[in-house]
Amino acid sequence: MAYAFPGGTPVDYAPYRYGNSRLEFRGPFRPLQSGYMVALGGSETFGRDQKDPWPTLLEQSLGQMVVNLGLPNAGPDVYLRDPAIEEIAARASLAFIQLPGAVNLSNRYYSVHPRRNDRVLRITPALHELYPEMDFIEFNFTNHLVSRLRDADAERFAALHKELRAVWVARMSELLARLPAPTILIWLATAQLCEEGLLGSGPTPALVDRAMVAAVAGGRPLVEIVVDPAEFDLGHAGRQSVPMRMHRQIADAVLPFADPAGGNETGARRRP
Repeated sequence: MAYAFPGGTPVDYAPYRYGNSRLEFRGPFRPLQSGYMVALGGSETFGRDQKDPWPTLLEQSLGQMVVNLGLPNAGPDVYLRDPAIEEIAARASLAFIQLPGAVNLSNRYYSVHPRRNDRVLRITPALHELYPEMDFIEFNFTNHLVSRLRDADAERFAALHKELRAVWVARMSELLARLPAPTILIWLATAQLCEEGLLGSGPTPALVDRAMVAAVAGGRPLVEIVVDPAEFDLGHAGRQSVPMRMHRQIADAVLPFADPAGGNETGARRRP
C-alpha cells in the first residue's frame, strides 16, 4: 500500500497483520519482544500520508520499541473486536491512546463497520422512528450522518447525543480496562478539551467533552495537544493530514511520560 501526495514522495505503509488479527497495521513488521510500548489511535496515530508518524518519532527518541497500532478512523469498537490485538496491547509495558470520537461506534441507532469504524453499516429501527422523514440511503459515513441529524433537529438530536455519550464511556472504559495499568491518554484536537463536545472536521474527537474523559480516565495522565488546522498539509486524494512538524509536537509532548529522565517540559500532565 503506497500513496503519493502533492509535494512529497510516496508513502509505503508496508501493511502487515499480527497473528490471527484481521486488521492491517503500518509496517515494517516488528518482532514483539518484552518491554515494548504501544500506541493506539486513529488516522493521526497511524500517520496517514507521513513517513514517520509520532509513534516512530517517539521510538527514535526513546531507543525503545513503540508498536504503532493506529488505524485510520478507528473507534474503540475496532480494538474490542480483535482478541489478537488486545493481547498484544495488554502485554505492553506502557500504552498511549489517542482519544477517539464518539460517532465511530455502534449504538442502538446505527452500527458501524467492524474494521472501518467511520462507515455506517446499518440504520436501526430506532433511528428510523426518531427521524421518520429522513432518507438514510445517502449516508455512508458517520460524521456525515451525525452532522445532518444534528442540523435537522436539535431536540431530537439530543437523544442520539445522549446515547453516543453513554456508549463512548462504556466502550472506552472496557478498552482501558484491557490495557496495561500505565496508560497515557492523548487529547489531540484543533481545540482544547471543553464542557461541550465539538463536531466537525479534523482530528478533534467528535462529541467528546470533559465529563466523558473524566469518567474514563481513572487517574490516568492526560496529555492535551492542540493543533492548528490552518497548518495542515493537503495529502492523498485532497484530504487534510497532520504535517510532520505536528507529529514532532505530539512525540515531544508524550515523551516525558515514557522517559522519566526526560522531565516534563514539553507535555502538560493533567487530571481531567
